Amino acid sequence: MQINKWFAGIFTLICLSIYCTTGPIEISGGASDLEISASTIQGKIVNMQGEPIEGAVVRLRPSDYLSDKDYGTISVSIGDTVTNNEGLFQFDSIIAGNYVVEVNYEDSLGSIIHYQIAKEDKNTICEDTIRPMSTIYGHIDVSDSNKTYTEATKVQIFGLERISKPDSLGNFQIRVPSGTHQLYVCADSSEFEPVKVEVKLFPGEHQDLFVIQHRNRRPPNFCNDYRCDSIALRKFLDFSNLAHIHVCSVSYIENGRITQLNLSRLSIIFNYDTPSLDQLQELQILDLSYNGIRNNFRIGMPLKKLRLLSLKGNRLTIFPQSIEKLVNLDTLDLSDNAITTIPLWVTKMNNLKSLDFSNNQLSVSNLPQEVILWLDKNDPDWKISQKTTQ
Repeated sequence: MQINKWFAGIFTLICLSIYCTTGPIEISGGASDLEISASTIQGKIVNMQGEPIEGAVVRLRPSDYLSDKDYGTISVSIGDTVTNNEGLFQFDSIIAGNYVVEVNYEDSLGSIIHYQIAKEDKNTICEDTIRPMSTIYGHIDVSDSNKTYTEATKVQIFGLERISKPDSLGNFQIRVPSGTHQLYVCADSSEFEPVKVEVKLFPGEHQDLFVIQHRNRRPPNFCNDYRCDSIALRKFLDFSNLAHIHVCSVSYIENGRITQLNLSRLSIIFNYDTPSLDQLQELQILDLSYNGIRNNFRIGMPLKKLRLLSLKGNRLTIFPQSIEKLVNLDTLDLSDNAITTIPLWVTKMNNLKSLDFSNNQLSVSNLPQEVILWLDKNDPDWKISQKTTQ
């Protein structure tokens, strides 16, 4: 790509999400007078033909910014501007820290640029290409089905001016530039834990992949005997039109509790209303292989004793978010799906002894280095066992 004279000699990187720096990074802590830097952020915005874009709205926000938070008494750098006829923009007197610059043009094109500003930085310059906006569709699953709570819920994105209110059914949508985003779900109530979810979007992509579990802080009513276990499992089976399947035929009982479930090849239905297996707190082995399960798969409250989970042979395209809650999981089978990406948080799953990611659609070029190292450690053959994509 040709770099014009304004950027001559300056490091320029064009991608969907860009980190721009000017040397060694020493991110500051608070916001004392000594931390005010003379740094200037400059940028140029072009379209996919390399032509400068005039009149694009450019917003500078801290990377941990939330749109409903009051920053009036906090010394942070927040700014808004538009690009000139050469596609250029500039922010002056930037305080050291991590920032997100969002570019939006006619609500249909956009980009995000990530900046790391150190106290000694003077000028930070980047060029970026705007691309079609993407859309996130999701559903907030509230444990107590409290409509008042649903109305008090909001979905935001760190670093962007975004806030979405779910409808009465808990459904929401947010339009964002392509790239990796951190969603933040919270309610105006101290009774509910906030939830963070990571999503990666390609230009113009529309993803409908979130069933976000937003649970009450109050302790749930876990089962403490077989009668309760069997009732919970019966509800789960009946929801999938499996009334003819006897509880005893798919479960293993140990010390008067259900500890294993074999639900393979039963066409289990997972959607927003599927009864949860959360009450089975003695469950150690769960086989859900070959059920046609899609990305709406979920496990609610942590099954703290679950050691083995098989989701082999389903239709997953993303790594299930709810697996993060299975803190004692040591065996995970996600083979024979269509997973294309893995979130960074999986690298914190340190208890795994057996992992099978064969026959998915993973590519080294689409994964963070930390995830690649994690896969190499836990499933050494993953690179040579992926499906080819057209």
